[in-house]
Amino acid sequence: MKAVISFGSNINPEANLPAALAMLRQGAEILAVSAVYQTPPVGNPNDPPFLNAAVLIETELLPAALRGRLRRIEAALGRKRTADPNAPRTIDLDILLYEGEPPDSDLYKYPHAAIPAAEVAGDWPLPEGKTVSALAAEMMPAARQFYRKEIRSWG
Repeated sequence: MKAVISFGSNINPEANLPAALAMLRQGAEILAVSAVYQTPPVGNPNDPPFLNAAVLIETELLPAALRGRLRRIEAALGRKRTADPNAPRTIDLDILLYEGEPPDSDLYKYPHAAIPAAEVAGDWPLPEGKTVSALAAEMMPAARQFYRKEIRSWG
C-alpha cells in the first residue's frame, strides 16, 4: 500500500529530518520525497520555525501499525509529547494519506501539510472529488510565508 507521511521538526531539523527518513527507509520503500519548507510555528510565534516535508512510501503495514512505527521513530529521535500539541519537537511524523483510508484532517487545515504532499502525491483523489494538488493550490495564497529550503542529506 502507498502512504504519504508528513515530516516536521523545529528542534535540530537539519539532523532530525534525514535521520527520521533513514529510519523509515528500514521498513518501507521510499517512492518520492518533497522539497523541505521552512514555515512559521503553529501556536506560539516565539517558537523556532519548522522545517516540513512529505514522503511517499510503499509499505506492507496497515494504518495502525504504520502509525505505531512512526511513533517509535519519533521516540528514538527524542520526541517528547506534551499537553501542548504545538510545542517544539525533534520530529513529528503523521500519515496524511493512506490508500483506502480517509485523509488526515491536517491535510485540509495546514498548507505545510498539503503543499509538500502535493509534490509527492498530487494526482491522488480526495473524497470530495478534487486532487491533492488542487487542495494545495487553494492554500497557496495563505502560504506566502513559505520558502523552499535545501537540505543536503534530505531524500
